[in-house]
Amino acid sequence: MNMNWLLFMISFIIFVKPMNSLSFQVLGLSLQWPPSWCHANNLVCHRRPIPEKFLIHGVWPMNQTNNGNVILQQCSSGPPFHPFLSVSYINKLDSKWMNLKHSTPPPPNNIKLQSFWKHEYEKHGGCFGYTRDHYFNTGMALYKGYDIINILTQNNIHRGLRYQVTAFNDAIAGAVGKNVALNCNNFQELSEVLICFDPTVQSPVDCPRHRDRCGTGDIYMP
Repeated sequence: MNMNWLLFMISFIIFVKPMNSLSFQVLGLSLQWPPSWCHANNLVCHRRPIPEKFLIHGVWPMNQTNNGNVILQQCSSGPPFHPFLSVSYINKLDSKWMNLKHSTPPPPNNIKLQSFWKHEYEKHGGCFGYTRDHYFNTGMALYKGYDIINILTQNNIHRGLRYQVTAFNDAIAGAVGKNVALNCNNFQELSEVLICFDPTVQSPVDCPRHRDRCGTGDIYMP
């Protein structure tokens, strides 16, 4: 993990305070692999070229229940989403937290075309208890610390070749320092990686095992 990034994250958490103190036990950073998502959702994937880097799907606060950790959904607390106005910020966010259903970044002040961000914020941001900007900035700051493609390459895992699920899991968990959760599509392609953090967002923690959805066989990345 990059030390400069770690120092940035610590200062980010210390100096930016939440608007509410809603409680959650685990914060999940969900990263999706666009080629797998587009293969499974070909009719609605309109971004070209298809990005060949992991992108943020969401930032998901979770709490423990009798059935294990579950994603908090449809939270009512916190302000409603208002569309972003800054073109430079929209482009920055789109490069990391992209709606693959749209062929271009959304225009400013357009809540319909910023619907993906609206959905993620209103479904999970209220649980997080922060303003809209802090929610998305937290996701981008966490994203900066983990280059999944580089992690896999350093562990001799390459696109187009099949490997055991445990090979992917061990490689990413080794870099993160804690267990992660993997999600695959119906083609047994790795489509999503979940990295989990403690509520202070300063330290990774083990992700709930029931979030693993790749089975035990071979998987690959298209």
